[in-house]
Amino acid sequence: MPVSDVILLHLPWTILIVMSATVISTISGVVLGTISAKNRKKESDRIMMTGMIAFAEIPSFLLGLILLLIFSVYLRLFPLAGAVIPFANYNGPAEQILDISYHAFLPVLTLSLSQLTGVYLLTRNTLITVTTKDYIRTARAKGLGEKNVWIRHALRNALLPVVTRTGFTIGIMMGGVVLVENVFSYPGIGMTLRSAVVGRDYPLIQGILLVIAISILICNLLVDKIYGKLDPRVVI
Repeated sequence: MPVSDVILLHLPWTILIVMSATVISTISGVVLGTISAKNRKKESDRIMMTGMIAFAEIPSFLLGLILLLIFSVYLRLFPLAGAVIPFANYNGPAEQILDISYHAFLPVLTLSLSQLTGVYLLTRNTLITVTTKDYIRTARAKGLGEKNVWIRHALRNALLPVVTRTGFTIGIMMGGVVLVENVFSYPGIGMTLRSAVVGRDYPLIQGILLVIAISILICNLLVDKIYGKLDPRVVI
């Protein structure tokens, strides 16, 4: 088969779990970071931050193995491998989407948890810095509610570094997906890359690495475009 055909066969599965994990980890990290920043110096903030930092030290492949043992081997809630049920006859698109989501749940959860701490810490620390600025004091002096101050003024300005990190996160996930896909035997680019390395299929290796590099460049371009929407002062 041509290299392009092999890549196009497996790339959609990787895009599915990487983009899903990026969205989940970013939203969860921003929400938890905001909660932690609002409760700064309280016991709940210390517990959350300590737990997040400790959790971040677990490698993604080890985290995947733990989730696989708990949810697939012992509890038997999710499948051990694959992206869909082999030779399944679906009654409609909804049933197919449900099956794909069912198989992708653990890989997406693993990737999301592995990147959650970075987004959380960045959001928390940036918000703490932003809330000391003069325009936050001015917003409060004008009588704006605390909810508006945090969401419309503090969080919006704190999102710029988070958006930057999201672009890097996708690049990190594209590298980490090699390990995660092999843990769950998920038929994406990561598992294909491993098979190509073992089989010394150099054209396929080069093709996959080229696709990963292009994907990272596209994500960084999109991040620059989003910058202009979040901060009108930034001219793209």
